[in-house]
Amino acid sequence: MPKTTSPINNTLRNAQTKLKETSDSAQLDAEILLAHVLDCNRTYLRTWPEQTLTPEQQSQFQQLVDRRSAGEPIAYITGKRDFWDMSLQVSPDTLIPRPETEHLVELALEKIPPESQWRIADLGTGSGAIALAIARERPQCKLVATDTSAAALAVAQNNARQLDIRNVAFVEGHWLEPFSEQGEEQQFEMIVSNPPYIHPDD
Repeated sequence: MPKTTSPINNTLRNAQTKLKETSDSAQLDAEILLAHVLDCNRTYLRTWPEQTLTPEQQSQFQQLVDRRSAGEPIAYITGKRDFWDMSLQVSPDTLIPRPETEHLVELALEKIPPESQWRIADLGTGSGAIALAIARERPQCKLVATDTSAAALAVAQNNARQLDIRNVAFVEGHWLEPFSEQGEEQQFEMIVSNPPYIHPDD
């Protein structure tokens, strides 16, 4: 028995109905996932609503909808997240960069002179979002980004390669420890960090 397919508009409608049970952004979720499967942008979905999916695309999309319905974050499903003006790879080894974190980048850039050659440390870099955004905007600065997770650093390093950002060095270690272990005093004009968890008393 052949697999059934349906046009984009029907596929999205059915997915939204399912996702409404667990998501407050069912329409957006469905569109992002389908655009990911079709390797297109969301505008394409609205421009060609009658375009029919192949059985393989239909099956892949349904699997992604099931994962989202089970509560898995969109960014982990697609493996990417937009931050600043960059598309970053993310994985369960990294936290998902949040839009509010862009405000930290804005505050940092307000203090860093455009042509400066500051040394800047980013502690707990995760996907590298903060360090890469600052490095992109201040190419003459030298950034050092630390993380205790080798897997997270691998993601961050890959993001740097994909974006061709070369003024960031990634170092494995806990917060500032990698600098003290080098046996000499390390000085930075700025230290930035967006810790994932902060105790209420801190």
